[in-house]
Amino acid sequence: MKRLTFLFTICLLVLSASANVITYTSDDQTIFPNPERGFTDELGGETMLSDSKNHVVQPEADWYFEEFGGKQTLTVLIYYLGNYRTKDLSDKILQGFDEDMQILRDNGFKCVLRFAYDWNSKNDAELQWVKRHIEQLKPHLAANSDVIYVMETGFVGQWGEWYYSSNFGNETQKLNNNRRQVLEAMLDACPSNRFLLVRYPLIKLSYLGDEVPLSAEEAFSGSIRARIGHHNDAFLADWGNDGTYGRDGDGPDDDPILRQYIADETMYVPNGGETNVEGSLASQVYKQAESEMSKYHWSFCGYSYSRDVTDKWRSSGIYDNLDRKMGYRYQLTTATIPSAANPGGEARVVLKIKNAGYAPLYNERKVYIVLKNGNKSYSIPLQSDPRRWKPNGVVTMIDETITIPSDVPNGTYQLFLHLPDAAPSLAADPRYSIRFANVDVWDASTGMNKLNTTMEITGGTIIPDPDPEPEPDPDPDPDPDPTPEPTTGKYSVRTFNADSTQSTWTFAGVVTSEQKITEEVIDNDLLFKPGTGNTMKVLADGLSTQKTQNSVYIPVPASSAGTVSMEVFSTSDSRWFQLYINGAEGTAQQRLWSKEGEGTDGKRGPRSFAFTAGDITTYKENTYLAFTDNTTEMKVSSFTISLTSGTYAKGTNTPTGMDEITGDPALQTHKVIIDGHIFILRGEKVYTLTGQEVK
Repeated sequence: MKRLTFLFTICLLVLSASANVITYTSDDQTIFPNPERGFTDELGGETMLSDSKNHVVQPEADWYFEEFGGKQTLTVLIYYLGNYRTKDLSDKILQGFDEDMQILRDNGFKCVLRFAYDWNSKNDAELQWVKRHIEQLKPHLAANSDVIYVMETGFVGQWGEWYYSSNFGNETQKLNNNRRQVLEAMLDACPSNRFLLVRYPLIKLSYLGDEVPLSAEEAFSGSIRARIGHHNDAFLADWGNDGTYGRDGDGPDDDPILRQYIADETMYVPNGGETNVEGSLASQVYKQAESEMSKYHWSFCGYSYSRDVTDKWRSSGIYDNLDRKMGYRYQLTTATIPSAANPGGEARVVLKIKNAGYAPLYNERKVYIVLKNGNKSYSIPLQSDPRRWKPNGVVTMIDETITIPSDVPNGTYQLFLHLPDAAPSLAADPRYSIRFANVDVWDASTGMNKLNTTMEITGGTIIPDPDPEPEPDPDPDPDPDPTPEPTTGKYSVRTFNADSTQSTWTFAGVVTSEQKITEEVIDNDLLFKPGTGNTMKVLADGLSTQKTQNSVYIPVPASSAGTVSMEVFSTSDSRWFQLYINGAEGTAQQRLWSKEGEGTDGKRGPRSFAFTAGDITTYKENTYLAFTDNTTEMKVSSFTISLTSGTYAKGTNTPTGMDEITGDPALQTHKVIIDGHIFILRGEKVYTLTGQEVK
């Protein structure tokens, strides 16, 4: 702590800009379109294609986009190829498909895409022709992937729904050898940046040979497990949604294991479809839509069929809520952004974003901070992946240091948050950008979200050097390179006061040194206590411990209360950190689990819980929340503490504007960030990033 106290004194001399803290008002009522989500309908209906009738979209384009443009962004397209069961698809058919995709592009839409042979019978094509047609379609799918949201496997059976079939076995054989070959051909033809949806979860399970849900680590990796999603065209029906959750043979019609599998999987792969419930059953089940869509993370649903259900959604008011929450619905909560920065300099940006929708985003998309002054704009990418902004009200905090482009002229810049489409063909089209559900943030002309703050860009150095040719240091640092920036690991602790503003202190853990922590050490006021076995160390992806009673003590004000949450890289059901209270284990309700679930007395528990003053441990005259592992191998990304009472007080030597300190006790190197400006502490010397020592 001597080194840090010395640093605080030095930093009092630093001239630094203040940070703007912006609080946003959520919009929980307005219904508006956003890409790749929401209600949809089948465009073109049930039309058998031929050389003279080779379009699905074009015949109905004028009225359809006039009616639904500005209300929704997705349409379902099913290309019925029954006239080509025993021959190649013609050039006319392939040309018609390409022209349909261009019409979608021109109107700001994407499609849920499927191919089939008939809607009126189970008369599909033989395997050789199915594979040939998929082969012909492959380059056209790749060329139009920008306007394909997801692909459904299709081709097999009536409607391409893999049930009634003339050529692929009876309906209980969800993955016989011929069906497996169709799935493999579609995995090959489906563009690698798009998901392929299967009608029954048993198809994916049978193909992979296990019942392991997709993990967070494997998600979005491009593996087969990570590319196969799900669609359910019997939503809310009885008999396990008409066999959606059923087993083959004598297995159950509605297996809770398969339901939980879909609930887990769809955090990382898409799910959607339509309801087919008709008659009196509709009155019994329509109210379940909100809880079911939330649990199974629905991102799209047909709005017309079956009208027995969707009309009840409308009359009851459920429809509007589904329209708001289906898929993602992002809301800015707060932002902390420096009010000034230098060209080529760094600025720390902290955003809190809530996903009020039922599902995450699934297709890749970048996030940018945009500086705009008149007709000049500069986009700065963030590292955060919006596909991992979890749904159902979870708030994600983005805490990143961005680099201002060196060619930004001096001036005052409006700041925006921009999530454009990843495809170059659509990136500049605001209809394909994501709108946030906040009051007074959306700029429809640019497709960007206003952060409602400015940043002053000024030239010059961060710290003026009064002596351009300083005298040689009489006691030079023996390190020949005293100024390298340490490589910061991801492990950190964030703290917020009761008014939701970030506290003066942010405790950030040791950087990646790959060295085990073998004895009790305090770094930046965090106390690390290794247990038996000396397995505690900081890796690039988090704090690693291995079931040997390793502990991390997080400072909290005495007599405070609030909530504590944990982000982890491990996803096993049985891994947790448990709060210790005055040296003793807490209850099962005081565990932070590596995987969310229902209840804390089973395999999974919550990622967060409320603590009170009675949960706080006093150790060596300091007060902490003390957590000890009970894991096979836990990799923690970060803890977040939000106080409801009590305040992280500013220390007597704490400079105004202190944002973050990260450090590595093993290397005796620390990085300090003050209002976005970075300095390096090595031993008891402080340097700028340009190598100047701060006297």
